[in-house]
Amino acid sequence: SDSENIKSVMSISRELNGERDIPKLLNLILLKAREVCSADAGSIYTIESSVESNGITAHQRPGDEILHFRFTQNHSVKQNLSEFKLPINRNSIVGNAVLNRDTINIPDLYALDSDPEKNPFKIRHDRSWDERIAYQSRSMLTLPMFDISHEVIGVIQLINCKKNAAKRLLTPADFANEVCPFDAKSVSYVEIVAQQAGIALENARM
Repeated sequence: SDSENIKSVMSISRELNGERDIPKLLNLILLKAREVCSADAGSIYTIESSVESNGITAHQRPGDEILHFRFTQNHSVKQNLSEFKLPINRNSIVGNAVLNRDTINIPDLYALDSDPEKNPFKIRHDRSWDERIAYQSRSMLTLPMFDISHEVIGVIQLINCKKNAAKRLLTPADFANEVCPFDAKSVSYVEIVAQQAGIALENARM
């Protein structure tokens, strides 16, 4: 029910604010965001100034910011992804979410046009990653996390909203039958978690 969901979202706030260890907090944020909308998988990014990061390239002035991919979770398949950094620009969905300061909800990546010009944000879905791990990234929800002064400090990206949260997606039929778009209610719950997460992350960094 709605009231139960609201209660659980409020208890998430307490749980996030109780965690001061940043890697643990980031994993907890991702887990809670996935739980409130039955997302099979997801990733979490933080925004850092390029000065904090190693290997600054010449064109990055101090104060330039980058996206730092931190953690990924997947209920259905095992993935070992190491951390990586990427520029904040329009070439990625995560970059667009930061620049637009807004949630991006893609109902089905596999339904996008092969011509990126025809897609929202000129998105091109690269299926080579999916093919490598025998997975299908279908529905995708990408949300910025804001600090107290409403600067974007991170991004949560969720993959594959499921009709049944407990089901693992293992066959093409599972993806066809179980995965659905993130609906308006799911989006509103995850946005609340993202708001709480941004404040918890800012507090943990202080």
